[in-house]
Amino acid sequence: MLYRRIIHAAACAGLAIGLAACTPEAKDRVLTGDAKIVTAADVERLAGYTEITGRLTVKRADVTEISLPNLKTIGGKLYVQKNAALTALRLPALRSIGSDDGDVAVIERNRALVEVSLGGLKTAAYQIAVRNNDALERLDLGSLAEIVGLGLEVVDNRSLQELDVGGLLVAASVSVTGCPALRRVAMPDLGSAAGVVLERNDRLEQVDFSGLERVFVVPGSQVATCRLSIVGNPALKGLHGLKGLKGVAPQCEISVRDNPALPSCDAKGLFERLAQAGWPGVPSFCGNKTDACGGGRCGGFQPAPDAGP
Repeated sequence: MLYRRIIHAAACAGLAIGLAACTPEAKDRVLTGDAKIVTAADVERLAGYTEITGRLTVKRADVTEISLPNLKTIGGKLYVQKNAALTALRLPALRSIGSDDGDVAVIERNRALVEVSLGGLKTAAYQIAVRNNDALERLDLGSLAEIVGLGLEVVDNRSLQELDVGGLLVAASVSVTGCPALRRVAMPDLGSAAGVVLERNDRLEQVDFSGLERVFVVPGSQVATCRLSIVGNPALKGLHGLKGLKGVAPQCEISVRDNPALPSCDAKGLFERLAQAGWPGVPSFCGNKTDACGGGRCGGFQPAPDAGP
């Protein structure tokens, strides 16, 4: 029995065998400063830590999978970039990323990456950007509640089919663009944001922002402009997912363009509702489905001659 305890203590201190199986002794291990993963040995070395006070960098690493099951906190930035062999990134216990303005989480240009699992993540100090991962099919941000600085950016991930961030309450902005396989975006608990951008998603059919009530510049964020943009989504057939939107700040820009399956009446109804709530602007409107409400041209809504009220 004593022999077993000695072996276990050595493992949790990183002196001998794998760290992932450590029991409670590993629960409050802190790595002070920055950490870098280049090889599988680095993954094994970090697997028992619960906190990294600085940044975590994975760049051009010679690993196929990264699993850090005990890591709860990254105090600085998270960079996962240009890893040609990486297929899976699993940080299931991670609760927070960053503590200061500029502490971004960037996952980009990992051509073989299929799975990103950050299902336990609650807060990110500045931004989460997931970009240019051609093979990415599963992006789990299930528990994410708050991103204040810049917000969430999911861009040019060609294989991603669904993005469901059901617990997201606060985000300075949300941008989902250039994801041609994406069929559904759901953020039903998001109450306000400075920007909601859905652009160039060829198969996007369902949008659920049903809890979104206001679009305005969020106090404390780094987003200076205000924007609602639904552009270039040829499979989108309705705006029911924005049914809760009640107000848009006067300086906000609104674009609903080049969505050929989207009824113009849906767009007109949205514009009129926001105008009644005090939005004074002119929406950018063209290229949507022609119906009883007309078609429109870029620069403003133009009703059909015999359109009803």
